[in-house]
Amino acid sequence: MYVELFGRPKYEILADLITKDNNLTTALNASYLSFGNITGSTVPGTEDRVSVLVTGRSPITGSKTFTYTRIELNKLLSSVGPSLVLPETAATVADLLPLIKAKYSLYIDLEDIANGDDYLPFIASGDSAVVTIQTKATTAYSSHVWSGNLDITCTGGSKIPRGSMLTESGKAINTEDNKFIITEQTEE
Repeated sequence: MYVELFGRPKYEILADLITKDNNLTTALNASYLSFGNITGSTVPGTEDRVSVLVTGRSPITGSKTFTYTRIELNKLLSSVGPSLVLPETAATVADLLPLIKAKYSLYIDLEDIANGDDYLPFIASGDSAVVTIQTKATTAYSSHVWSGNLDITCTGGSKIPRGSMLTESGKAINTEDNKFIITEQTEE
């Protein structure tokens, strides 16, 4: 059984992973599943165990524990060489998630990543830098489907660094605190 990963909600993917890795004869339906905590094995990302409460009209009922292998994001997208063009409004790693969903049809949520609140580096318009999205698979095990990190080449869309302002001459001045008004010194 092949698990289709793109354009599908992550809990549908998880239901298929559990079905495939546990050789279930009847596929689990994600709408009848209530996922509990994940407990990891000695090697994070492989042979993870998840407690699942199966409800409704599913052929399997009650609370079951299944073993499956999460999907490593970098391996999944390595052949594509993931890249994004950052809009000027992108400030944190979490701001990349809707862009990934739109461009690659991958449903990665804020609950899946550990560094969502991290600020993106300043990338000038036309320049590129690699930004890493870290899943929670290696620490809190709260990313049910994804593991590993995802390195994305981001092309900048901003003209001035965050925390900076442009002077009348067009020079960017870095400000440490936005409570202060910064003016450019000119000679008279």
